[in-house]
Amino acid sequence: MRVEVEQGVRTAAAEATVEAVEPLPDEAGFGIPEPHLVDAAGETWRSRFDGRRWEVNQMHEDYLALKGEARARLRYLLALLAKDLSQNAHRVPGAVEASEDVAAILALG
Repeated sequence: MRVEVEQGVRTAAAEATVEAVEPLPDEAGFGIPEPHLVDAAGETWRSRFDGRRWEVNQMHEDYLALKGEARARLRYLLALLAKDLSQNAHRVPGAVEASEDVAAILALG
């Protein structure tokens, strides 16, 4: 790729080689991780990190209520991911409870 610009009598040019490649399967990606759906009927937890992967309790009443609505389910999963990331980042007393309360409120909407 080559770029050339002019302003008045001044000219500047730059050149770079760009190569787009597919990421390797074992490379860590960015974005929303694929949730590992867990059957944990009767459990109160909505989602959690187990150290290697992100787990979502697909038997939680909030998940079951949104299961058939794709947009609502996506919003719910995003709220759970934000909850889990904030719990991981802010390990202070009350953070877990506060973020769980926020997830419960968002599940209602």
